[in-house]
Amino acid sequence: MSEAVCTLLGYALLLLAIRREARRDAARIALGRHIDHARGALRRSAWMAPAAVLLMAGRIGWSGGWFLTVPELKMLALCCLLCMALWWLLFDLLLNRLRGLPWGYTGGGDNQGDAVADNVLEAMPAWARLPVKLLLVALFAWLVYR
Repeated sequence: MSEAVCTLLGYALLLLAIRREARRDAARIALGRHIDHARGALRRSAWMAPAAVLLMAGRIGWSGGWFLTVPELKMLALCCLLCMALWWLLFDLLLNRLRGLPWGYTGGGDNQGDAVADNVLEAMPAWARLPVKLLLVALFAWLVYR
């Protein structure tokens, strides 16, 4: 598979997963159900792992064996960080849009069931939330594609 195809498939898988999980969480919230963030993290990891591997293969190729070389491991780690930053940015945007809320909405309080990411966002001023997320995406994208 060519590097361009791997990259496109990696981003497509990540965007599909973000869309699916945002719709799932929006439906659960609308029904008043609790969101289990620990189980959600496992689902996110299951979606992000193949996306990160495809992005890594699209960036530097893959030796094709069962074991990754050191450069492949480094690139895979950076691709995982890029996927997490993109997820944090796009999932929040889509979930809030599906719920009819402003983009930066985080729940407004420190509830016991809050996601750790929401607690981090609530600790910073509202004006800084989008720039922080965009800077993380830009940083990891630069590290992957430099």
